[in-house]
Amino acid sequence: MRRTLLLLALLLGGLFVGPALAAGPDGTTPQTALPLRETASGQLVGSQAGAFRYYTLAVPAAGVTASLTLTFSPGDPATANAVGVELWQAGQRLATMNGVGPAPGTNTLPFVPQTTDPILVQVYNYAPGTPVAFTLTVQGLAQPAATPTPAATPTPAAGSAQNPLPLTAPQSGVLPGNPAGQFVHFQWNTSATEPQTVRLTVAPPGADITSGVFLNVYQDGTLLVSQRASETGTPGTVTVMFVPLRPGPVLVQLANYNRLGTITYTIQPGP
Repeated sequence: MRRTLLLLALLLGGLFVGPALAAGPDGTTPQTALPLRETASGQLVGSQAGAFRYYTLAVPAAGVTASLTLTFSPGDPATANAVGVELWQAGQRLATMNGVGPAPGTNTLPFVPQTTDPILVQVYNYAPGTPVAFTLTVQGLAQPAATPTPAATPTPAAGSAQNPLPLTAPQSGVLPGNPAGQFVHFQWNTSATEPQTVRLTVAPPGADITSGVFLNVYQDGTLLVSQRASETGTPGTVTVMFVPLRPGPVLVQLANYNRLGTITYTIQPGP
């Protein structure tokens, strides 16, 4: 009885340390992230639900432009779409990319830390059963900020919701897939509150890809219309009609939620 009471007292007092509490950094969870300095390497076997490796990156100064290069093998297009990196800082996603880059087997992600809080680096692999060897290389964090004054707010990336591309004529491009969504935004200045149309063509046009592609139109934060690209009469072709709330700009969003599917697209305004 006395031994039982003593063990209970140790547990309640936090003096009992089990094996789980004694685990060191192994990169399998955000809580046990491995330290990342200039470079780190590893291997990750993918799964349909995603396999992950975590690193923590110290930030000596906020407001500097840095980059993280992901090099991986095999570097085929299917693997490039399935692997990638996400950066998190202070509970907010700072930047993200997959492996689709200008050269096979490598891609570089620029980022600007907003604070000196550490950055959580998540490497992911959604290719089921595929072992991927990878190397992370960090550049730019060791250099001090250019001036002691607060850094200017970075210009949002072209095609983001904060900096949409003008939709005054047909626009074409490439949009990688991402299970969390990969987006490109356009702004179209409408001059009337009459019905308007936007036309989208997507390749490849198969339902396995287009079922994860959406065309959305917003104005003043209100969703005017949303259309899945696979739910049309013509594969790979989407035409949406909407009525603006007022004359002025509308935000046209193209979203790709495919895990492995990069699409090419052409989007154009109608009357």
